[in-house]
Amino acid sequence: MEKKVILFFQKKTGLNNLNKGINIADPKYGIIELDAESLMLSFFNEFDIDSKDFDLYTYFQDFPNINWKYFINQILKRKKYIYPNNKKCLTIDHLVKVAEKGEWFKPEE
Repeated sequence: MEKKVILFFQKKTGLNNLNKGINIADPKYGIIELDAESLMLSFFNEFDIDSKDFDLYTYFQDFPNINWKYFINQILKRKKYIYPNNKKCLTIDHLVKVAEKGEWFKPEE
């Protein structure tokens, strides 16, 4: 099951060298908001997982608050937006366990 889950996420995200310890929700991978929702829905459908208790925003970032400061930093100063580090980890290892169980459950903290 581990290989199937890793291959699924490699195929869907284009990220290579994924392993069980990777936090797939880390903002450095650029999977936020609608991309994250689509990815996780595909995962739940592919592995026939009951996802009723899954909350996307516990793990994945939403879109940045777009205001004048954002535009000035992004366009004029060419600064990369830094997401706050306030989300829980969602590792490939946990997603393998979810796929094996067939239903969503929260990772141990």
